[in-house]
Amino acid sequence: MTLHELISNSLSDTAEVPSSDMFDMVFFKVPFKPAATINKEAFMEIAKKAEGEHCNVDLFDGKEHGYMELGGWIGDQQQAMIFMALGAHLGVFELRTPITMLPKMLPTDTMASMKPETLDKMVKSLAGRGAISVIAI
Repeated sequence: MTLHELISNSLSDTAEVPSSDMFDMVFFKVPFKPAATINKEAFMEIAKKAEGEHCNVDLFDGKEHGYMELGGWIGDQQQAMIFMALGAHLGVFELRTPITMLPKMLPTDTMASMKPETLDKMVKSLAGRGAISVIAI
């Protein structure tokens, strides 16, 4: 199975997906099939063997890898984000996005005082600059 087959076989073809099977990648939400069609070990094996389109990446080197880097590896940034979400869904990666990281970086009172549209603009700006990444766990 290739990376692209792995990604397409794991996506849900229905809009009715439980929130636990939905990953918010800032630019879009990724719905996975409730019963994953691939297990963690198979995912890791495919990821370790995959040859990159424009570069090679060792996802299990203990370093953080962003969607721009993985986009070069897979050949498409959107597919890279879906791959990252799938890895997080299977428990292979910790997914780091502005949505998950801002609450850890900003004081609670600062977050609470921000207008929703200001926060949304900040999240999208950070994501557009590459602040969506994974690290193997």
